[in-house]
Amino acid sequence: MTKDKIINEIKNQHVHLFLGLMSAYFVNLWLPIYIAVFTGIIVGLLVEILQYFFADNRELKLADRILDLSFWFASGFIYLLIS
Repeated sequence: MTKDKIINEIKNQHVHLFLGLMSAYFVNLWLPIYIAVFTGIIVGLLVEILQYFFADNRELKLADRILDLSFWFASGFIYLLIS
């Protein structure tokens, strides 16, 4: 893996983390915190399913999807810590 690919992957994971944090924040405006914590993983699952069916020509890319979901999942708990 080249340096450019590694940097690109780090950028992608920061985007997943940020979007998970923002989705938890906006859900927490209307719903309790214990529901908002799981918003990141729910949104992440939906995004990964949509990418599988519409964007990636049905390529599984299991390692990449697990990495993406781990950052979506971590965003909920980071939100719990900072709220």
